[in-house]
Amino acid sequence: MPMRRALLLLVVALSSCGGGGEGDDDVLPRDGALRDGAPRDGGRLDGSLGDGSRADGGGSPLWCGLNFAAHTIPSGHACTGASLVFGTGLDQLTPVADNDTVTMYMGPQGGLMLYLAYRVSGLDLADVHICARQRLVVGGVEIGLDCWQGPLTDLAVPGGAECTGLFAQTSPMYWGMPDDVLGHDLVVDFTVTDKNGCQLSVARVVHVAAQLGSN
Repeated sequence: MPMRRALLLLVVALSSCGGGGEGDDDVLPRDGALRDGAPRDGGRLDGSLGDGSRADGGGSPLWCGLNFAAHTIPSGHACTGASLVFGTGLDQLTPVADNDTVTMYMGPQGGLMLYLAYRVSGLDLADVHICARQRLVVGGVEIGLDCWQGPLTDLAVPGGAECTGLFAQTSPMYWGMPDDVLGHDLVVDFTVTDKNGCQLSVARVVHVAAQLGSN
């Protein structure tokens, strides 16, 4: 198992342990953060070293160096010159178009997730808010919504920032019944908003592979 993937799965396992009981929902994020978004131990939630690099030598920090945020997509506006490339990938960004097939993965605690990737340009990287929503095409049922907030300066590339391996989980109710998701069509809404309200968004209709990916 590649070291980077092993580390990611270990963090998923740790973040899934010790959670609250029923009814916690959005009160305590699944990452083990406090209600204000700060890590319980005062450290970083991104799995990175202090300079944003990875202990295993990989590229993007876990969660793209961001903390989990409230499950609310902020309002925003279009900005001239800003752009978004949305895709999937743990180590490399593969752009996703409508009707592409994507692969779901299952973590050691049973979490069902997509490994998302993106590249943005023309935004203020000092503070961004990112949300990924997953909805079934048939019936429109929302099966997952994760949001993150923080700086992307550690992930800067010429003209913007790029991150791979951002895992977006489905709601826990689907972890024990992945067949309700595997082989089905999803709409993935992905939104990036900077502190000035500049917002980039994309919605992709994708087909979920019938088999889980191999971790």
